[in-house]
Amino acid sequence: MIELMWPDKRLNPNARVHRMELARVKKTARHAAWGMTMATKGVAPTDKVRLTFHAPDSRHRDADNMLASMKSALDGVFDALDVDDKTVREITIVRAEPEKPNGRVVLEFV
Repeated sequence: MIELMWPDKRLNPNARVHRMELARVKKTARHAAWGMTMATKGVAPTDKVRLTFHAPDSRHRDADNMLASMKSALDGVFDALDVDDKTVREITIVRAEPEKPNGRVVLEFV
C-alpha cells in the first residue's frame, strides 16, 4: 500500500493552465510520488492496481478525471519500483469517504 497526496487541481484535464506551469506541477507530483514509494518498504507490483480516492471535500468528481489527474504520480510510483507501467492490466477506482482538509489517494497492488 502506497499513500499518495491528493492531486493538484491543475492536473485535472479540464483545468486551463499554462504549459510551463503544468510541466512544473507534473514534475512535482511525479517526484513526490517517487519519494513516497521509496519510503514504503516491501511493495510487490502486480498487474492489478486499486486506487482509493479520499477526496478533501464532498464535491462530485468524475472517475476518469480522477485517474487522469494521477498520471504523473503513477509514473513516479512506477519509476521508483523500476517497473514499466504498461504491465498494468487492470485499474480499479474506489471512491472512499472524504478526508478533510487535504485528502489522499491510496494505491494498492491486488
